[in-house]
Amino acid sequence: MISETVLDKLEYRKVLSFISGYTSTELGKSELLNQKPFIKKAIAEERGNLVTEAKEILINFEYPPFGYLPNLQSALIQSKIQGTILKKNEIRQTLELAEISRKLFTF
Repeated sequence: MISETVLDKLEYRKVLSFISGYTSTELGKSELLNQKPFIKKAIAEERGNLVTEAKEILINFEYPPFGYLPNLQSALIQSKIQGTILKKNEIRQTLELAEISRKLFTF
C-alpha cells in the first residue's frame, strides 16, 4: 500500500479533484474522489485499456447523449413510499434522468 506521505508528494488528491470536474454524475464524482491507487500492475493496465477504448469511442462516434446527473438515490427511494411528496426540483431531476436513460438506451 502506498503511504499517505507519498500520495501527498504526488498531489494525488489534487489530481483526483481536477479529474472529478469531468464526471457526469454525482455518484461517479464521489467514487472517483474515494479511489486509491492500484496495487497490481495488471489491474492498472486493464483499467487503462478500458479508458483507451472509451476515448476511441468518443473520438470516432457520436458523444453519448447525457449531461450532469445529480445523486437522486434518496428521491427515488422516497418516491416508492405511498403518500410521500417530492420537491419540485427532485421531480424535474427525475424526469431528466428518465429522458437521459431513454436516450442512452437507444444510443
